[in-house]
Amino acid sequence: RVFYDMLTIPNAFSPNGDGVNDEFRIKGFELYSDARITILDRWGEQIYFNDQPNEAWDGTYEGKNMVEDTYFYILFINEKEYTGYIELRR
Repeated sequence: RVFYDMLTIPNAFSPNGDGVNDEFRIKGFELYSDARITILDRWGEQIYFNDQPNEAWDGTYEGKNMVEDTYFYILFINEKEYTGYIELRR
C-alpha cells in the first residue's frame, strides 16, 4: 500500500469474484473534490478514468476482463500528480 496525505492506495487487487479485493478502490479518494485517477496499461493506453468518489475499477476495459499484469496510475489531487503501479491478479 501507498499512503499520500489522507489516501491509502492499494498496490494490488484481484477481481476474481470472491468478494475480497475485487475492486481497485482508493481509501480517502472521496475527501478531495478535485481528485481524479487515470489507469494505463503497459503500452500507455488509458483503460480507466475516474473522478467520482464512489466508483472503483473492476479490472475491465470496454466490458472485457483485463489480463493479469502491472498497470500504471496517475492520480491528481490538489493540483499535485502522484504516480505508481497496480498489480492485477485474478
